[in-house]
Amino acid sequence: MSKKLSETPLIHPTAQVENSTLGRWTEIAERSRVAECELGDYSYMMQDCAVWCATIGKFSNIAASV
Repeated sequence: MSKKLSETPLIHPTAQVENSTLGRWTEIAERSRVAECELGDYSYMMQDCAVWCATIGKFSNIAASV
């Protein structure tokens, strides 16, 4: 059974998150890299994403390999 989303951000074990703020009900999927970012509530990033020095608002959905 896979993990379920909750108020606490869900970060896949293979993802790297550094110096970033993640909102409630957020998810960072496999092999994604996030540094110096803010990710708003109810937002998620799918597999193989890379984000640096960005502010991503609420209810944002980032597709895989972006």
